[in-house]
Amino acid sequence: MLLLLLWVCGWASENYFLLHAESMFMYETFKVELQSTLVTVQEGLCVFVPCTFFSLFKNPSFNTTVFGYWFRAGSNTDLDFPVATNNPDKTMQETHSQFHLFGDPRINDCSLDIRDAQRSDSGYYFFRTESDTFKWNYYKDQLFLNVTDTAQNTATHATRGAGPGKSGTLAEVVLVAMGEAAIKFLLLGICFIFLSMESQRRRVERPATQVDYAETVMD
Repeated sequence: MLLLLLWVCGWASENYFLLHAESMFMYETFKVELQSTLVTVQEGLCVFVPCTFFSLFKNPSFNTTVFGYWFRAGSNTDLDFPVATNNPDKTMQETHSQFHLFGDPRINDCSLDIRDAQRSDSGYYFFRTESDTFKWNYYKDQLFLNVTDTAQNTATHATRGAGPGKSGTLAEVVLVAMGEAAIKFLLLGICFIFLSMESQRRRVERPATQVDYAETVMD
């Protein structure tokens, strides 16, 4: 009896470490990389979330069909609708915002594009991928979307115009463009005023020169 108990304890201990090692291996292999797991955006604006996912399986060619999905945390992927997907046969969850899977899952790109963000969109989201050979839910690396109702400095976000890895909002981009246009308009106005003054000065000097010449001839 004692030998049996010792054998059971040894088996359980060995398998615990094996299961732990397997769990760590799966976590390191199947993961999502985000510039930041916290993304903050002002209500009504847009935000681009660069994202890359990794798996044990490699896609040999673009002929392979790979689908990607973004779900709200707590969703049942078999019953609930995703907020964004590239699967044309999958119905998406109705939201006031526009969620788009911008990346191509065939090249491990899970980038998400969100437009007209609403306060009700705040919360956690996770990514799921499917192909002919595997399916996987990336629960460990979830994205938290924080939609604010006031103008605040965002944590990490980027508009498509700003490009990957650059922070900014659509409002900031518009303000910069307006500022540049205002400066150009001001410079053009100054040049116009200067040219007008120079032209007026020449008109005033020309008659005076003619008078001086006439006086010289008379003398």
